[in-house]
Amino acid sequence: MICSAILLCLSFLPLLPSLCHAVGRLCLSVVYNFSEIRGVLLPVDDLPTKIILGLLTLTLILFACLKLKKKRWVLLPLALSAAAVASSFCVTYLPPEREWTQTVLPASFGEARLYTKNGACVLVNDMSKNASESFEIKQSALENRCTEIDDLVFCHYYNQSTYFIARISAQMRVITLHLPQPQNERECAIAARIEQEAGLHGIDVVYDAERMLSLYP
Repeated sequence: MICSAILLCLSFLPLLPSLCHAVGRLCLSVVYNFSEIRGVLLPVDDLPTKIILGLLTLTLILFACLKLKKKRWVLLPLALSAAAVASSFCVTYLPPEREWTQTVLPASFGEARLYTKNGACVLVNDMSKNASESFEIKQSALENRCTEIDDLVFCHYYNQSTYFIARISAQMRVITLHLPQPQNERECAIAARIEQEAGLHGIDVVYDAERMLSLYP
């Protein structure tokens, strides 16, 4: 942002645009690499974390408007940030849950079943035509303090399978996709197309949906 402001005033300098481009790519690379770490995202919809984030926002506004006389106040935003992370982590993972929580999301042609426990999430897709329930699935996962889908299980193949993967991946990160063993040429063709779509989103594909459905019926 600083380089961009300088670029507006000194746009005639030949090396400045390249410097801004390099800094921008560095920022995006750092954000991308951190976002790819599994489990790095924490939900912030609980009351204690919201209060801490509100105090952090107020602190930053005051720092921008007031002149600090003591430099040690600079440590306050760092302390509040650490407190927000600790609060979200404790609410999500403590105390450990023994049983999975099941949430059923009805659809026009079937249903989606969400199994959650201490931030872990398994999504069972038991639909035959729908592909537009991704937003509802995301909201339900967040309500259960899950920020990514560890396992996405398909009960069967249908024509909108690839579109569903694209929609759900745009809402939340999916780690592993579990597909049933194809039984005919049509299912083999759909499975191949699903693998291509999953590869675009960095999703691992395994053909063990039958095993997963025995664990999450």
